[in-house]
Amino acid sequence: MRHTQRWTDGVQGGIRDVVSESEKELLSMWSFITCIAVLGIAYGIYRLVDQLPDVLFRVSEIQRDIADIRRKLVEDERESDEA
Repeated sequence: MRHTQRWTDGVQGGIRDVVSESEKELLSMWSFITCIAVLGIAYGIYRLVDQLPDVLFRVSEIQRDIADIRRKLVEDERESDEA
């Protein structure tokens, strides 16, 4: 029976025995990329939340304008029906 070596077999030395230098470099590169991505996402969310009150105000103004237009259309229809 052939025994395959696993990374848990030599636990005494820790992960240093298992991970080679190139794998460590690759992991540190991925850690850096992940950190930059998380910071980018956090900045994007910050900017979105920062602009949210303005967007909500503009949407409410658009809704108010649409309500005014509908009100005028209904008034015009009533006037044309009465005439």
